[in-house]
Amino acid sequence: MGERLGEMLVARGVCSAETRDHALALQREQPARLGGILVEKLGVAERAVAEALAAQLGTPALVLRESALLRKNVELVPAEVCRTEGLLPVDADELTVKVAFTGPPSSRLLTEVEFATGRQVVALVAVESCLKDRLRQLRETEGELLRGEAISPDARVPPGGHLVLIRPAPRAEDSVEIDVDMGPEPLPVDGPTWKTPPKPAEVPPAGSRPRVLVVDDVPELRAMVVRALSPDGYALAEAGTGQEALSQIQVFAPQLIVLDAMLPEVHGFEICRALKRSPAWQHIVVIMVSAIYKGWDYARDIQDVYGADLFLEKPFNVAFLRERVRTMLEARSATTGGAPGTRPDLSREIRDEAHTLLQMGDLPGALLACANGLTLDPFDARLHAIQADAYARQGHRQHAMVAYERALQFAPNSYPVLKNLALLYEQEGLRRRAAAAWQRALEACPDVRMRERIRARLLMELQT
Repeated sequence: MGERLGEMLVARGVCSAETRDHALALQREQPARLGGILVEKLGVAERAVAEALAAQLGTPALVLRESALLRKNVELVPAEVCRTEGLLPVDADELTVKVAFTGPPSSRLLTEVEFATGRQVVALVAVESCLKDRLRQLRETEGELLRGEAISPDARVPPGGHLVLIRPAPRAEDSVEIDVDMGPEPLPVDGPTWKTPPKPAEVPPAGSRPRVLVVDDVPELRAMVVRALSPDGYALAEAGTGQEALSQIQVFAPQLIVLDAMLPEVHGFEICRALKRSPAWQHIVVIMVSAIYKGWDYARDIQDVYGADLFLEKPFNVAFLRERVRTMLEARSATTGGAPGTRPDLSREIRDEAHTLLQMGDLPGALLACANGLTLDPFDARLHAIQADAYARQGHRQHAMVAYERALQFAPNSYPVLKNLALLYEQEGLRRRAAAAWQRALEACPDVRMRERIRARLLMELQT
């Protein structure tokens, strides 16, 4: 990757071939990313390297020396983790957190940052040496604002800080390819692309066996927990993925879930957060377990961020888990007497209202209706999609991306959502994510002609 970046910088006239070769020789002596060496040791401009990184990786790049960061955003992830993993949170709102990485982040790292911050990650790329300089500044200063070299001391900085971002330059073929046919797809309220979830099962009558759902993607661990709980007379059900867990929650109506934090398809911590934010589901006791997030518990209390009733690190004592299941079920039964009732058709009525408001152009009203509906049923893919469409029409692309991504968690083969998400990724300069979304859209597309257009688009991307 470093050699390709060096070739791009020489071709752009940013540095000479001799400077590039010198940087490569330094890189062999002391491993570091080539862009950081060029900026820190050989005086190449950070902005020029950032532009090349954005073009190479298809990801927006952050020019740190021209940016002002708020400490409250930077400290969303512990400083030691930032230094170890080579990352820096630079901005956040209630849904997303922008994080600068020194290279393409792994899915593991993205998941861990999402877990720690409770927000969806918007990944940026930054020059390694500049990111390390900011981390040193964080250690050495106590001020709220971490200023870049190009920010004057008396400059007026917006409340969220001041970020200088460079997005990958649009390609000429993109501007002619996105025509009316390739524009945002209308979002139907109903149709074959949506998996209609089953209605929640009836609340078990008083005196019936408590229902416990055990969710873990490792069959041996799942079986171990089931064996441990079986002697206590519970009605037990199992799930091995996030999608299976969502189905079981709606048809089995558990009163308690032993839930692994890291699951395929939909993460356990996202399921927990959705349950605990919904009046229709928040009565469910959630015991979250994890073998991965041991290092993050000091950064964010899982019980505060996601609402879990208990958090256990693997390996845990099975006898202790069994005792906690018993006492927590007894305590919940004594305080609630069962789950609160809700009209099964209420979320559908709200969804229809949100769709009508969207068609009328009342975007604030549509968003309010979506928020109300998702409070009742956080697993309604169509409501998430309508919310995303409203955000997109308002120009809030990042919030729209988050909502589309959540819709895909519950309707992974929805072609309209995949297509709209791919277009949003392209508009935000996220080419790799756009290509992945177009590939999924190709597989889900019901129209032969449109499949050929998407296939041609993907081939064009591979050739650039």
